[in-house]
Amino acid sequence: MKNVLFVSLMICLGSHVFAQTQPENWLKVKNEIGLYGFIDITTGEEVVPCLYEEIEDFGLLKEEWAVVKTQEGLYGIIDYEGEIILNPEFDSIEGFQESDYSIVTANGLQGLIDNQGNLLVYPQYLEIHINEE
Repeated sequence: MKNVLFVSLMICLGSHVFAQTQPENWLKVKNEIGLYGFIDITTGEEVVPCLYEEIEDFGLLKEEWAVVKTQEGLYGIIDYEGEIILNPEFDSIEGFQESDYSIVTANGLQGLIDNQGNLLVYPQYLEIHINEE
């Protein structure tokens, strides 16, 4: 029984680690004023500038994407290339769950993005309800 429990725990922990990794040759770095970015260890070059108060793990919102938070408390999205997918101008970004759409919030109003990071509906509604299939 103890062996089975140990194996199950290792499988769960292992899948958790793989779901939340940055690109293989990137390292998260923190600068002297406490802001985060990424460097490429093969070149030593900065691939994501140290502009963010927080960078969530890649893969939590969508594979190859990470949510970033600015010093102003605004959220956006970057990808595995270091490119900005969604400018950090939102108070929150919800997960996609079972749909191709995610709700973003700014100034208490909700808008909508698609799974490519396109802003489909600018935040202007008190509530948006996504029909999940």
